[in-house]
Amino acid sequence: MTSSTVCISDVTGKKYFNTLCSAKYASSEIRNMERHIEQAKKHPLQFRFLDIPTAHILLDGKPISPIAFNMTDDELLTALGV
Repeated sequence: MTSSTVCISDVTGKKYFNTLCSAKYASSEIRNMERHIEQAKKHPLQFRFLDIPTAHILLDGKPISPIAFNMTDDELLTALGV
């Protein structure tokens, strides 16, 4: 089974909420990371470790475009070449 790493990064290059999951569940983890970013925007003091304006999601070390949030698991797997 193939695995994927999903996390949030920012301009500093640090990785936050690093998650290792099955590639089949990567889209669910991407949605979870999007929720973390939404919460960071609502509660910046609690997320002061993160540079919120530059926060972005990485999938296997590559930035994910916002269009991926609307992909089904199968579409995301196809895009990943799995």
